[in-house]
Amino acid sequence: MKPEVLTICAFGPYQKKVCLDFSVLSEQPFFLIHGATGAGKTSIFDAICYALYGEAATEARTPRMLRNREAGPEDDTYVDLTFCVRDTHWHIRRNPEYMRKAKRGKGLARQAPEVLLERLENGRAAESWTRDGEVQARIVRLLGFQCKQFRQVVLLPQGEFRRFLMADTSARKEIMKVLFNTEIYQKLEDKLKAKAAEVSKSYEGIAEKQRLYLAEADAKDEAEFTALLKEREQQASILADRTAALQSRK
Repeated sequence: MKPEVLTICAFGPYQKKVCLDFSVLSEQPFFLIHGATGAGKTSIFDAICYALYGEAATEARTPRMLRNREAGPEDDTYVDLTFCVRDTHWHIRRNPEYMRKAKRGKGLARQAPEVLLERLENGRAAESWTRDGEVQARIVRLLGFQCKQFRQVVLLPQGEFRRFLMADTSARKEIMKVLFNTEIYQKLEDKLKAKAAEVSKSYEGIAEKQRLYLAEADAKDEAEFTALLKEREQQASILADRTAALQSRK
């Protein structure tokens, strides 16, 4: 996922509308967001994570805490993000719940949380989704990450990478599975295990038949069974010869 343009308004420490154009870094595989403490670095992570998942970059901040405290009732709070996934361009806009100026009359009214996700073709919306559940599911399918995994792998705000390193083995395994696309190897391993189980079951069936044959022949092992079989074949041959001799005398 490559962020292209991030627009923030009355969000976190950004009271006014701020537009960050990441497209100028399109040729760079990595980039660093740095600045003095309190400059708003983590809020940029919050904005990206909130736009995609409706949650902040850290669990300590809830969506209701993301509106700028100095914003007035006439100021809209929202995050607008254009991004690219595998050469397909997407646009998402999301706002948290907050109190705004009433559209009719005086006083304040509750602004409900809203989200809009669009798949873009030639800069225009080809498809769109506005239900939060549908948007969440599509984002997870697009990026391959749940919000918690996205925080740990894609965004590395203060202290979060250490949390990833300290995570238990099963949690890291799930993240690495998505990060390095190891699902194909997991499927291959599962198929090999299934084939091994099938061969083992077939072998057990053959071994059980062998035990039954040995028991019927009163033989202790395969070597003794082979000797008995050879002996009986010889006896059968002798009987066949005798039968043939008797029939020739008639």
